[in-house]
Amino acid sequence: MSTRLDEAKTIMSEEHEEILDRVRVIAEPLISASGMELVDLELVGGRGNYILRVLIEKPSKVTLQDCVTINRELSDIMDVEDPIPYKYTLEVSSPGLDRPFKYVRDYNRALGKLVRITTQIPVEGKMEHIGRLEDCSDKVVTLLVDDKPRQIPLKDITKALRELVW
Repeated sequence: MSTRLDEAKTIMSEEHEEILDRVRVIAEPLISASGMELVDLELVGGRGNYILRVLIEKPSKVTLQDCVTINRELSDIMDVEDPIPYKYTLEVSSPGLDRPFKYVRDYNRALGKLVRITTQIPVEGKMEHIGRLEDCSDKVVTLLVDDKPRQIPLKDITKALRELVW
């Protein structure tokens, strides 16, 4: 029984990825032309209650008006292109400071900032690392922890996000 359920989940996941790829092709040029960057797309929900989340960012702060403008323009194009075969609600927002990093570009966006990284195995005897993000490649993140560089392999990171200082 669980094999059928696993197969159904795999098919749904593949279908969602295909849908997100189609939406990305539509959304990226529109968002780029507005001087912003498409950070991520999420399709969540089910049974006629899907939500398409479009996360945008720009060098200065993303405003509510930016989100409204992109939402309207993207909605108009998607009504014509129809990349999602079922009913959905479109949400456009900025990712927020507390959003975990998913891609190398998320790390690059946080260069010079204070971050918190959790690893699945100890690095220099610790699994929790808080420091200033100094560098990021496709394989390794370098944090400045207590004025010393600490290199953490990306493959060992389970969670990374901006550390908020109050």
